[in-house]
Amino acid sequence: MKGVTCSMKAILFVETARNGSSSEAFFAANRLGYSSILLTQRKRFLTERENFPADIRILLVKKIDVETIREVVFRLQQENYRLQAVLSFTDPYVSDAALVSNELCGSNLSINALRLLENKSETRKALRKNQASVQFEIIHSSFSEFDGIYPKIVKRVVSNGSKDVLFIKNEIEMKDAIRKLSTGKSTHELMIEPYIEGTQYNVELFVVEGIPIIVAIIKQEITRDFTFIVTGYEVCVKMEQQLYESLWKTIMEITSDIGLENGTCHMEVRQTDEGWKLIEINPRMSGGAMNRMVEEAYGINIVEQTIKMYVGLEPDLIRIRNQPIYTSYITIAGMGYLLKIDGLEEVNTIPEIIDVHLTPKIGSLMLPALSMGYRYGYVMAKSDTQEEAKYYAEYAASLLKFYLEPIE
Repeated sequence: MKGVTCSMKAILFVETARNGSSSEAFFAANRLGYSSILLTQRKRFLTERENFPADIRILLVKKIDVETIREVVFRLQQENYRLQAVLSFTDPYVSDAALVSNELCGSNLSINALRLLENKSETRKALRKNQASVQFEIIHSSFSEFDGIYPKIVKRVVSNGSKDVLFIKNEIEMKDAIRKLSTGKSTHELMIEPYIEGTQYNVELFVVEGIPIIVAIIKQEITRDFTFIVTGYEVCVKMEQQLYESLWKTIMEITSDIGLENGTCHMEVRQTDEGWKLIEINPRMSGGAMNRMVEEAYGINIVEQTIKMYVGLEPDLIRIRNQPIYTSYITIAGMGYLLKIDGLEEVNTIPEIIDVHLTPKIGSLMLPALSMGYRYGYVMAKSDTQEEAKYYAEYAASLLKFYLEPIE
């Protein structure tokens, strides 16, 4: 495609996942009247076009950085595209995309804050005096002595979401974790934190002119072993008023300390005896099934509203319903090549099930849940109460049977 014959409103998306929130952005842009252009380093997307809108334009590059994004924007403008925004729902490109969007598309995003949030170490340093902060230590790949108090959490300073978060019960596991997380990375900076007891929530946020707007609160169910896997998500359709107010106050203090005036993010926080504690914060909405969950529960499409914010429109974040939703993610205990999956037809007969998404293909190598990346799909359910929604999601997930050919 050498050009367009008339001026065309478009949005440039920087990288994407194969499915989930980031891939839903293209369809959301189309609904809002914009053409979608994807800038990617992943060659396979050129042949997997069934996952994208029919009219999407995919641009393949060897490297993604600010200069590459600028060059692509200039070229598209010469082709008579009217780019309304440049944005990314994918680590680690959020701040680079927002920078170019501010420069060339007139967006008004807090670049320094978004860039800060892409680095866990810098985020913790900025929040060192915040009451929600936790103790932390930055180490390199060489092992050093610790205080001997376990359990702990070890994670990469720069990583994609929660894929590299390990739960450590003793010194032997710590040595193994440091070796695992230091392999094949140009930077070996790791962060060590104490494990914080308490109920964990994911909070989806918009910040407009310095005021945080809580769009969604999702209670997380976590499976703890050597890894740290979220296996269940319960959208909170109600929360005790005093608890909600204390959460909003905590969030206000965090966004103020990091200087986030305009932008979106999500936080993982824990309710403890000492108040709310910040576990993670990322400069984008959560991936996976989060956008679908929130839309089913509240009638708010976060991806669509994020696009509106980037192009200078007022996001509509008012709930139109409070539907209990629970999503149960699927992991396996065994290891082997997938032969077949049984139970899907039975799951689809359950009226409360609104979405079933399975990622592995026949012949795929399947492994136990070593990280969030080893979840093999989910079952999403709705019902009249949160307890019933959880029951139906977990029951339906239990009906799915994965038959594996063992590895010799």
